[in-house]
Amino acid sequence: MTHVFPILLTFIVATACATGVKAADWTNRTRGLLIGSLIGDALGGPFEFQPKDTWEKLPFPPKVWKPGERMTGEAIAALRSRVRLNPYGPLRPVPESYAHWLSNAAPGTITDDSRNKMVLLHCVERTLSEGRWPVSGEDFAREFVEWPRTAFLRARTDYKVISNEWLEEFRYSARWILGERDPRRALPPERMWNSLPTCCGQMMFPPLAAIYPGQADKAYLLAWNLGWVDNGFGRDMNATLVAALAMALTVEPDRKDPIQDWNRIA
Repeated sequence: MTHVFPILLTFIVATACATGVKAADWTNRTRGLLIGSLIGDALGGPFEFQPKDTWEKLPFPPKVWKPGERMTGEAIAALRSRVRLNPYGPLRPVPESYAHWLSNAAPGTITDDSRNKMVLLHCVERTLSEGRWPVSGEDFAREFVEWPRTAFLRARTDYKVISNEWLEEFRYSARWILGERDPRRALPPERMWNSLPTCCGQMMFPPLAAIYPGQADKAYLLAWNLGWVDNGFGRDMNATLVAALAMALTVEPDRKDPIQDWNRIA
């Protein structure tokens, strides 16, 4: 993701300065949004979809929060001492298309949640570098179709099969959006994921919040227009999340009254 960061950050900082946020502060907030989501993916990847009775036997299992527990200062300190990146070997040693692509993947290995962000940010970078804005659903669809031809994947031929498995569901819909109608290659987005409301955008679209700081309506519409990866209320939910993040990025935190911060964002 680092190769797309400079051009994106330049665009974001220019946009943010119009809101009164200092460029240095905005750079840190944007880095936190991007890098923090990568860390979260790497922390959770080894445990995703795994039953509790398997991971609770590990030397350092995740904490199970009980009803009524509160995130107090003491709890935050305890959480800080527990956080560690875990290897995939004990629970998920075999590569998976929607997760890790290496056998016995090392701690810090990302999953599809981060790869989807890379596709998104590559699309944003391409749109900006070509002097076109805003990015459209068609732009985003084209990126999914062309992703296997990126330099990274061309250099890693061992990833070809597992990458195609990861992209298959997206690419059927992407081709439809781009005008193809051959049912062997293209299908309507509405039938993705068995037509169930999904949360792909929840992990994919948070970086869009940094493009429209403090402008919930524009952030929402951008996420909605790119949100062909989700169905039903999932599409609205994910766009709403991006809108809330866009507001949160401009809030100066009130350490004495965090509830007030939440109210301002809502």
